Amino acid sequence: MHDIPVLLPDEGHSAPTESERQRARQIIAGFHGTLPPKVVPAYYRLGLILVAAMLVLLPLLYVSLVGAVGYGVYYHAVTNTHLLTGDHSSRTHRSRGSAKGAVVAYFGPIVIGIILIGLMVKPLFARDAQPGTERKLRREDEPVFFDVVDHLCGVVGCAPPKEIIVDHQVNASASFCPGVWDFLTGRLRLTVGLPLAAGLTLPQFVGVLGHEFGHFTQRGGMSMTNAIISFINNWLTRVVHGRDQWDEWLAQASGAGIGVFVVIAWGARAMVWLTRKFLWCLMTIGKAVSCFLLRQMEYDADRVEALLVGTDTFAGAMQRFPFLTVAANYAQNTLNETLSDNHLADDYPAMVQLSVGRLTSDDIAQIQKTVNDDTTGFFSTHPAAKDRMKRVAESAPAGIFAPALPGQTGATKAAGAAVLFRDFGDLCRRYTRELYREVYGERTPPVTLCPTGEIARRHEIEVLSAQAFHRYFQATANPLRALPLPAAMPAAASTCDATLLVAARERMWQMKAAYLESFRQYDEHDTHLLQAEQAH
Repeated sequence: MHDIPVLLPDEGHSAPTESERQRARQIIAGFHGTLPPKVVPAYYRLGLILVAAMLVLLPLLYVSLVGAVGYGVYYHAVTNTHLLTGDHSSRTHRSRGSAKGAVVAYFGPIVIGIILIGLMVKPLFARDAQPGTERKLRREDEPVFFDVVDHLCGVVGCAPPKEIIVDHQVNASASFCPGVWDFLTGRLRLTVGLPLAAGLTLPQFVGVLGHEFGHFTQRGGMSMTNAIISFINNWLTRVVHGRDQWDEWLAQASGAGIGVFVVIAWGARAMVWLTRKFLWCLMTIGKAVSCFLLRQMEYDADRVEALLVGTDTFAGAMQRFPFLTVAANYAQNTLNETLSDNHLADDYPAMVQLSVGRLTSDDIAQIQKTVNDDTTGFFSTHPAAKDRMKRVAESAPAGIFAPALPGQTGATKAAGAAVLFRDFGDLCRRYTRELYREVYGERTPPVTLCPTGEIARRHEIEVLSAQAFHRYFQATANPLRALPLPAAMPAAASTCDATLLVAARERMWQMKAAYLESFRQYDEHDTHLLQAEQAH
């Protein structure tokens, strides 16, 4: 269990203002009724219980294997003492074996067995990674958001979350709090990605929250079963693909030189590999038996979302997600580039939003193609977006959430989710500072935080300059060959003769094919030269 830091405001907090109370009442008034309770079929409940029981058996099977290895070490230590005493009556005794060989034959399997047991037990106690850039919100700092979430939970039919967390992901999730008592009492934690809140309309964002709470509308054993399935699957995935300090230490020890410790380190790494392969088999079995039910849970949660906000809003949110995800990657690349110049944007969610607007027609076409080509696989925990939208469209619910905010008429549905927060821009900037402090560490203080729009403009100028350079030199410029500039640059001409420019351009086109062929030969010979130097 870990403690998530609280995201404190810069100047303390204050009681909700009258305008905030009015805004919360107006948003809550947009809910017209509650959702009908879902009747859970007996076969669905039985299937969940069977899958959960199967997944619980997988770690038990692993524990049994650990016990078998331990018993094997014990059996060897007790029954093969003749290797040390030289008991010639034993049929397994090798005559005239050296004392050193006898010690190795007896203690070697014991040492290897103990190492193997330690490495096999380690995954059983593997913990979640530290939350890092997650931050907890407080009700007194965001009264409107908390009030709307509480009402939404009542509409959906689940308990309000005990904690609300914000992070930098394009995602939202509702899960059980990590404490044992929290799990047993069904206390929830809501995690909200600030770029998601910045990129969705208010109805879309409320629908996404309703989707997450929809996973917990089936009380009691259903919620517990869902948690068990998710917990064990996530645990298996983490211990199979995760790496820790033990792995780093073994990698360093195995390459430190030659000797008995290197041999032991390589043997330990082999044991880790075998252990993870076995866990991979368990993980694959776990996914095979649970993925179908996990997809059905997603369909059920989609039903809750669509009943809340309607078919069109649901489809709009589903179509918006991949654009925000790609934009987040673009924003991160931009920040990495500007960091080299000691500048960073002061609002990461706003940077993601600006990146959405800078997607090219090719980017949009590629995203749409990816979404259209995506299919629901046998091991998919979530159905493909087109399958989810098709399932919702078949029932075509109208939705019960239609907010009416002050100063808005027909454009109500275009209201952004930022209205749920006291000062969304300030919240994003405070979180962004915390994000940079944890991601970049001590490099953050000398970095200048600039307005996000300025960072975006700088990056756009650099991109346009690179494109102009690319066009001017007909895509022939290459960093492997420096541009042959004259020692003394000529002064800029006071007048420009368009005829000369056109002629120079035509000459460049005529020389392009010959230049590219020359560069191909140069690159080939340069590669051979590098290979020869490396061989030497």
